[in-house]
Formats: sequence, C-alpha cells, structure tokens
Amino acid sequence: MNLDAQIEKCSNCRAKLVNTIAQENESNSPDDLCSFGAWLLDEAKTQYSSFATYEACVQIYSKCHVLAGKIASDIDNKKVVEAQVMLTSGAPIAVLSTSMAVAIMHLKRETGTWN
Repeated sequence: MNLDAQIEKCSNCRAKLVNTIAQENESNSPDDLCSFGAWLLDEAKTQYSSFATYEACVQIYSKCHVLAGKIASDIDNKKVVEAQVMLTSGAPIAVLSTSMAVAIMHLKRETGTWN
C-alpha cells in the first residue's frame, strides 16, 4: 500500500467539507467522506497493527473523525460560519490533519516502507 496516497486521502476529507460549504450542499457523513479511515481500520490494521505507530495513527484519526462529524453536523444545521471556523488553518482539525501526515511518515519509517 502506498502510504503517501493515504496521506493525500486523509487531507481530502477536510477539502471535501470545505467544498460542501462552498456548494451549499448537505454534508455526507464522515464515514462516507473518509476512504482513509476505511483503509486505516481495515487493510492497514491487517498490515500494520503490530507497529506502535499504527496505534498513534488510529488515535489521531479518531479525533479527526469526531471533529469532522461536528463540522458535518454544523453544515447540515446551517451553522456555516461555525463550520468554516473549524476548517481554517490552525483549527484543531487542520492541526490533527498535519499530525496524521507526520504519524503516517513515522509508520513508513517504522515499517521500512520509506522511499
């Protein structure tokens, strides 16, 4: 599995939420938006669960998922300003997204898949 592609997928969730606001659509659930999470909790678990850094990825993902759910709820409840604030640079979900990218890089290093 290309872990670099997973970093990109992780960052796409935030972008999808931003686009949902811009298009004035209802949000999808974070589960529907997050192919990264599906990979992390299935295929990655099979391949990497014996590595300490995998657990760090799961913990960060869980926090991101909760925040994405709050943002999706705000979008659906027409609390657009609140959702936009939660999606800005420096907001917790942005910080967690960066933390996830770093955690995946650590996983790559630990698993020997660093290229």
